[in-house]
Amino acid sequence: MNAVAKALARMNATNRALHGVSVQYARDGETIPLVAKMVQSDLEISDEAGLAITTRVIDFLVPCESLTIGGKLVEPQSGDRIQIQRAAGLEIYEVMQLGAEPAYEPADCYGIEWRIHTKRVKVQ
Repeated sequence: MNAVAKALARMNATNRALHGVSVQYARDGETIPLVAKMVQSDLEISDEAGLAITTRVIDFLVPCESLTIGGKLVEPQSGDRIQIQRAAGLEIYEVMQLGAEPAYEPADCYGIEWRIHTKRVKVQ
């Protein structure tokens, strides 16, 4: 990791500490605690007829090295769940693809963080 990547990793860690939320990342019955930063994006998708549909998407920024399940470093995949405990209840977000795009993408050019695409599927 070069000096710029190290500085970016420190900046991201500070940003998560100040603005992050505690979440549980779940796959196949296993959960791991993470601190993630939530970001909102407006996404415009065109259907076959050319009709544009705009929706709000919630993404989570997480450090790539923090996603270890069963002792192995894993990549996010569609169907995984991210859970956040709020005063109003447990919010559950499902990792999903955005149209033809994958369910996650690098959040930076150094591979320090992933931007994981989700949709809120339930509040308990």
